[in-house]
Amino acid sequence: PKFRHMDWYAGHSWAGGVAMAYLNGRNQESVSEAFNAWYGVSLWGRAIGDNKIRDTGRLLAAIEARGAHTYWQIPSIPNDIYPTTFAKHHTAGIIWSNLIQYQTWFGMLQWEVQGIQTLPVTPASELLLNASWTRVAAETFESTCSGTCNTDGWITFLCMLKAVNNKEEGWKCAENLPSTVYSGQAAGGNGNSRSNTLYWIATRP
Repeated sequence: PKFRHMDWYAGHSWAGGVAMAYLNGRNQESVSEAFNAWYGVSLWGRAIGDNKIRDTGRLLAAIEARGAHTYWQIPSIPNDIYPTTFAKHHTAGIIWSNLIQYQTWFGMLQWEVQGIQTLPVTPASELLLNASWTRVAAETFESTCSGTCNTDGWITFLCMLKAVNNKEEGWKCAENLPSTVYSGQAAGGNGNSRSNTLYWIATRP
C-alpha cells in the first residue's frame, strides 16, 4: 500500500503494516520510531527538492505525534482513555488492536518502556516529547534505571528527557555519563552519540 504502515482511521502507524496482524490484531511498540520515520520522509523530500514528498512526511509525522500524545503518552490521572490502574504507568508499551501492554518486545522493565517511547531523539522530537509527559516519564525512568539501563546506554535518553523541563539537570546528568554508554557494544547508546545528547540538551528553551 502507498502509505504502508499508517492507519488513517486509527490515527497512528502499525509496526507490521496495515495488512499484517497477529491473533490480537495489529500492534505498534515505539511510536517515537514511527514519528521519526515520517520525519525522515520529510527530510528526504527536502533533500531532493520534492515538495510533495516533503509535505507528505510532515503530514504523517503530525498525525503520528497526535497519536502518541493521545494513546502512548499518559501525563495525567484520571485519563479519558485508560482506567487508572493502567494510566498510573503514564506510558503505553505496546498498543494492539485488541489490547494494550505495559512492556516492550524485548523486556518488561519500566525504564525499557520509557526508553523505547523516547528514542531516537532528533531535532523533530521537540514536537513529540512535550513537557507534561516527559516530566512523569523521566521520574519513572530515573527511579527504575539500574543495571543494563546504565551499562547499555539507555540512560542517555533519561538525561534528554530531563532536559525538556530542566536543562541544567539534563546537562548535569549527561556530564556524568562515561563514554562507554555510547560505544558499539551499548545497545541503547550505539544509536545515539554524546554530541547528539549534548546538542539536544543545550538547545532546550
